[in-house]
Amino acid sequence: MASLAPHVSRVSKDYAPHGYSVNTDVVINIGTLSATGSDLFLFGAEDTDIYVEAITICSEGSVAAHAANNWTFQAGYKGAGGGAGSDFFGSAPTTQANPITNHVPMTLTPDQNQLVPDGRGVYITCTKGGTAANLTNLKVQIRYRRKA
Repeated sequence: MASLAPHVSRVSKDYAPHGYSVNTDVVINIGTLSATGSDLFLFGAEDTDIYVEAITICSEGSVAAHAANNWTFQAGYKGAGGGAGSDFFGSAPTTQANPITNHVPMTLTPDQNQLVPDGRGVYITCTKGGTAANLTNLKVQIRYRRKA
């Protein structure tokens, strides 16, 4: 039996399609949100297509569990010129953070194979429901894979 080249692994990999092997995290400080924040730019896919794997939200403020008084998060990318792009979640409203506990990260997992084309920006919309508490010192972490 022929041996494998030194750079070829026999271990199965758990990542996006062939060639997307560099896992990267970016943390964005949004600050305090007291009202709906629409299409907040997080970062851009500037040199290659990327696959978004997870979106983690952490706030210093808590939001109690109540159907009408919560925050709803929607993330995606915009098309050329800011036009229609793609939502990372399969249903609308996308993902509700209900409740949010202060200093406890909440991870949202998007649908599989959410490719962000090269040259597009990743955005998040945080929608305040009813009399939900403010999100203070809000941070959003995006985990994505890019080509090696």
